[in-house]
Amino acid sequence: MRRSLGSRRQKWVRATLGLGSLGAAGLLVALFAMPVSAGSSSGGTAVRAKATTVNVTATEFKFKLSKTKVPVGKVTFKVTNRGKVGHDFKIAGKKTKLLAPGKSATLTVTFSKSGRIAYTCTVAGHAAAGMKGVLAVGKATVPPPVTTTTRVTTTVATTTATPPPGSVPIQVLMNEYTFKLSQTSVAAGTTVFFTVVNQGVIDHNFGFPSLGVTTPNVPAGGTSTLTVTFKTAGSIYYVCNLPQHAEAGMSGFFTVTG
Repeated sequence: MRRSLGSRRQKWVRATLGLGSLGAAGLLVALFAMPVSAGSSSGGTAVRAKATTVNVTATEFKFKLSKTKVPVGKVTFKVTNRGKVGHDFKIAGKKTKLLAPGKSATLTVTFSKSGRIAYTCTVAGHAAAGMKGVLAVGKATVPPPVTTTTRVTTTVATTTATPPPGSVPIQVLMNEYTFKLSQTSVAAGTTVFFTVVNQGVIDHNFGFPSLGVTTPNVPAGGTSTLTVTFKTAGSIYYVCNLPQHAEAGMSGFFTVTG
């Protein structure tokens, strides 16, 4: 009888231990089978791609981009004009408004494939002066720097190509954005033969609006002439009448004494 009770007791203990082992094993399986939560640091969740931002600085006459190569996808260009005249920024068929000095604008473009994408300023003469470039997208490579070439000097003349007898010669040097006159005053009744030289990198002109006379637009490196007879005394306003040039500093007063 005692052996029977002892045998049954041993069987019960073994059965209990077996269930306990199965329970522990089941608990371990359950723990490993549990999904990783979204907040886990295991890296199981997908990482959201970062938006690409390119800072663009415009001056006379160039663009400076914070990145020259970007991935395929959405790119935001933050354009700031640090120059003295208005500029804009155009790329992939999209363009900012004309930005006054100190102003900024944002332009968002989505690039669907790799390639070299041209950008430019659309203000007349600015791209030719250097405000253009190429952005590398995706697998495209950044193009090598462009080798600069010497500009061929051209001459643009008015109908008066030679100084009239007795005229006073005055040289006018034009640049971005100034005039420099070799002489700034004459006596009333004097005829002046102005030789106007463009030392800048974009077109300029020189004239006296109140007298109705001006040179043609003179290309970079070009020369023009203008003959003016100042009949009465006073301060005569002169200016480059191309858009924004006077506001940037291309204007002044020529003195005619009595």
